[in-house]
Amino acid sequence: MNSNAYIIFSVDDQYYALPIGNVKQIIRAVHTTAVPEAPELLLGLINMGGEIIPVINIRKQFKLPQRETAISDRIIIAHPPPHTIAFIVDEITDIAEFSEADITPSTEIFPKMEDYVSAMAKYNGHTVLIYDIGCLFPEQTIEEITNHLSFAKESP
Repeated sequence: MNSNAYIIFSVDDQYYALPIGNVKQIIRAVHTTAVPEAPELLLGLINMGGEIIPVINIRKQFKLPQRETAISDRIIIAHPPPHTIAFIVDEITDIAEFSEADITPSTEIFPKMEDYVSAMAKYNGHTVLIYDIGCLFPEQTIEEITNHLSFAKESP
Protein backbone atom coordinates (compact mmCIF):
# COMPACT_ATOMS: atom_id res chain seq x y z
CA MET A 1 0.00 0.00 0.00
CA ASN A 2 1.17 3.51 -0.65
CA SER A 3 1.03 6.64 1.50
CA ASN A 4 -2.52 7.32 0.29
CA ALA A 5 -3.81 4.12 1.92
CA TYR A 6 -6.23 4.48 4.82
CA ILE A 7 -8.04 2.25 7.28
CA ILE A 8 -11.70 3.23 7.09
CA PHE A 9 -13.75 2.57 10.23
CA SER A 10 -17.13 3.53 11.57
CA VAL A 11 -18.47 4.70 14.89
CA ASP A 12 -22.24 5.29 15.13
CA ASP A 13 -22.72 5.27 11.34
CA GLN A 14 -20.09 7.96 10.74
CA TYR A 15 -17.04 6.99 8.71
CA TYR A 16 -13.50 7.91 9.68
CA ALA A 17 -10.07 7.12 8.27
CA LEU A 18 -6.51 6.92 9.54
CA PRO A 19 -3.40 6.61 7.39
CA ILE A 20 -2.48 2.94 7.36
CA GLY A 21 1.00 3.84 8.60
CA ASN A 22 -0.51 4.89 11.96
CA VAL A 23 -2.15 1.50 12.51
CA LYS A 24 -0.12 -1.23 14.18
CA GLN A 25 -2.80 -3.93 14.39
CA ILE A 26 -6.55 -4.56 14.36
CA ILE A 27 -8.06 -7.15 16.69
CA ARG A 28 -11.49 -8.35 17.74
CA ALA A 29 -12.98 -6.60 20.73
CA VAL A 30 -11.75 -7.97 24.05
CA HIS A 31 -12.50 -7.17 27.65
CA THR A 32 -10.63 -4.16 28.97
CA THR A 33 -9.33 -3.93 32.51
CA ALA A 34 -10.65 -0.87 34.34
CA VAL A 35 -8.17 1.47 36.02
CA PRO A 36 -9.17 3.10 39.34
CA GLU A 37 -9.47 6.88 39.22
CA ALA A 38 -8.62 6.85 35.52
CA PRO A 39 -8.73 9.96 33.35
CA GLU A 40 -12.10 10.40 31.69
CA LEU A 41 -10.90 9.25 28.25
CA LEU A 42 -9.23 6.04 29.48
CA LEU A 43 -11.64 3.17 28.87
CA GLY A 44 -9.27 0.56 30.29
CA LEU A 45 -6.22 -1.54 29.47
CA ILE A 46 -5.53 -4.57 27.29
CA ASN A 47 -2.60 -6.95 27.44
CA MET A 48 -1.10 -7.73 24.03
CA GLY A 49 1.60 -10.34 24.48
CA GLY A 50 2.84 -8.76 27.69
CA GLU A 51 2.55 -5.17 26.45
CA ILE A 52 -0.04 -3.20 28.42
CA ILE A 53 -1.87 -0.86 26.08
CA PRO A 54 -4.25 1.92 27.16
CA VAL A 55 -7.64 1.88 25.41
CA ILE A 56 -8.94 5.36 24.78
CA ASN A 57 -12.69 5.95 24.72
CA ILE A 58 -13.21 7.27 21.20
CA ARG A 59 -16.96 7.69 21.83
CA LYS A 60 -16.22 10.13 24.63
CA GLN A 61 -13.57 11.81 22.44
CA PHE A 62 -16.22 12.34 19.73
CA LYS A 63 -18.94 13.24 22.28
CA LEU A 64 -21.09 10.29 21.17
CA PRO A 65 -23.47 8.29 23.37
CA GLN A 66 -21.78 5.49 25.29
CA ARG A 67 -22.73 1.87 24.70
CA GLU A 68 -21.56 -1.56 25.76
CA THR A 69 -18.80 -3.08 23.67
CA ALA A 70 -20.27 -5.57 21.18
CA ILE A 71 -18.62 -8.80 20.12
CA SER A 72 -18.57 -7.47 16.54
CA ASP A 73 -16.56 -4.36 17.52
CA ARG A 74 -12.90 -4.06 16.61
CA ILE A 75 -9.94 -2.59 18.43
CA ILE A 76 -7.48 -0.50 16.45
CA ILE A 77 -4.01 -0.49 17.96
CA ALA A 78 -2.23 2.63 16.80
CA HIS A 79 1.24 4.00 17.24
CA PRO A 80 1.41 7.75 17.69
CA PRO A 81 5.14 7.91 18.54
CA PRO A 82 6.41 7.32 21.15
CA HIS A 83 3.28 5.59 22.50
CA THR A 84 1.06 2.67 21.57
CA ILE A 85 -2.65 3.17 22.19
CA ALA A 86 -5.87 1.42 21.28
CA PHE A 87 -9.47 2.43 20.68
CA ILE A 88 -12.68 0.53 19.98
CA VAL A 89 -14.67 1.10 16.79
CA ASP A 90 -17.95 -0.38 15.57
CA GLU A 91 -16.55 -1.75 12.34
CA ILE A 92 -13.54 -1.78 10.06
CA THR A 93 -15.10 -0.95 6.72
CA ASP A 94 -12.17 -1.20 4.36
CA ILE A 95 -8.61 -0.36 3.50
CA ALA A 96 -8.80 2.16 0.71
CA GLU A 97 -6.51 4.33 -1.33
CA PHE A 98 -7.55 7.89 -2.08
CA SER A 99 -5.97 9.95 -4.83
CA GLU A 100 -5.18 13.58 -4.12
CA ALA A 101 -8.24 14.50 -6.21
CA ASP A 102 -10.45 12.44 -3.86
CA ILE A 103 -9.30 14.32 -0.75
CA THR A 104 -10.43 17.79 0.31
CA PRO A 105 -8.05 19.32 2.88
CA SER A 106 -9.83 20.56 6.00
CA THR A 107 -8.48 24.08 5.47
CA GLU A 108 -10.61 24.30 2.31
CA ILE A 109 -13.74 23.36 4.26
CA PHE A 110 -13.49 25.50 7.36
CA PRO A 111 -10.61 27.63 8.69
CA LYS A 112 -8.88 26.15 11.76
CA MET A 113 -10.58 22.79 11.20
CA GLU A 114 -7.13 21.22 10.66
CA ASP A 115 -6.73 21.18 14.45
CA TYR A 116 -9.41 18.48 14.51
CA VAL A 117 -9.68 16.81 11.09
CA SER A 118 -6.98 16.54 8.42
CA ALA A 119 -9.25 16.16 5.40
CA MET A 120 -12.46 14.72 4.01
CA ALA A 121 -13.12 12.27 1.21
CA LYS A 122 -16.05 10.48 -0.38
CA TYR A 123 -16.17 6.71 -0.12
CA ASN A 124 -19.04 4.58 -1.46
CA GLY A 125 -21.43 7.50 -1.14
CA HIS A 126 -20.32 8.36 2.42
CA THR A 127 -18.34 11.27 3.74
CA VAL A 128 -15.17 10.07 5.45
CA LEU A 129 -13.38 12.27 7.96
CA ILE A 130 -9.65 11.67 7.62
CA TYR A 131 -7.64 12.08 10.79
CA ASP A 132 -3.98 12.42 11.50
CA ILE A 133 -3.31 10.31 14.60
CA GLY A 134 -1.96 13.43 16.36
CA CYS A 135 -5.25 15.27 15.79
CA LEU A 136 -7.39 12.31 16.80
CA PHE A 137 -5.42 11.74 19.99
CA PRO A 138 -3.44 14.87 20.88
CA GLU A 139 -0.13 14.35 22.67
CA GLN A 140 -1.49 16.13 25.76
CA THR A 141 -4.33 13.58 26.01
CA ILE A 142 -1.98 10.62 25.66
CA GLU A 143 0.47 12.11 28.17
CA GLU A 144 -2.32 12.58 30.73
CA ILE A 145 -3.26 8.92 30.37
CA THR A 146 0.28 7.54 30.42
CA ASN A 147 1.23 9.75 33.37
CA HIS A 148 -1.77 8.40 35.29
CA LEU A 149 -0.73 4.83 34.46
CA SER A 150 2.85 5.50 35.58
CA PHE A 151 1.57 7.01 38.83
CA ALA A 152 -0.78 4.05 39.39
CA LYS A 153 2.16 1.62 39.04
CA GLU A 154 4.19 3.51 41.63
CA SER A 155 1.36 3.83 44.19
CA PRO A 156 1.16 1.18 46.92
